[in-house]
Amino acid sequence: MRSAVSKLLSGKDYRDEVINAVSAEFFDFTLEFFRQIVDAKLHGRDIGMSWYRERFIDGDIAPDEAVIFAGLNRKTVTNIYGTSAREVMLDAARNNFTYLRGILVGLENDADNNLAVTITISHNDISVKLSLTESLIVINALATKKRK
Repeated sequence: MRSAVSKLLSGKDYRDEVINAVSAEFFDFTLEFFRQIVDAKLHGRDIGMSWYRERFIDGDIAPDEAVIFAGLNRKTVTNIYGTSAREVMLDAARNNFTYLRGILVGLENDADNNLAVTITISHNDISVKLSLTESLIVINALATKKRK
């Protein structure tokens, strides 16, 4: 960010520096997110929707992150509820995750849906394959983080 400030002060275009910083933050977030999924599998945890909710929505997590993992962001919650208070953010995350989960379970149960989307995350000798529902929840969280 020093380079961005230096460019700003000298009247040069600094936007490339900001874009690069946002991309680096996003990739760090993504890799850490995937590491947590593989780590849970490594420790014998079922990494289904209940685990996802427990770890990324209801767990010991900052409200700003919980809403991202639930497919929302702070600004959206603030615009809807008029506040970004901790409990409001966490309630919004829980409610949106429940809503998304319902939609995704419906997609998985749809007999006419022949589409399969799976994400496989590998680290060393451990591979984790996510179901359609789990893959779409992960994609949604990553998309929310990127547009943040």
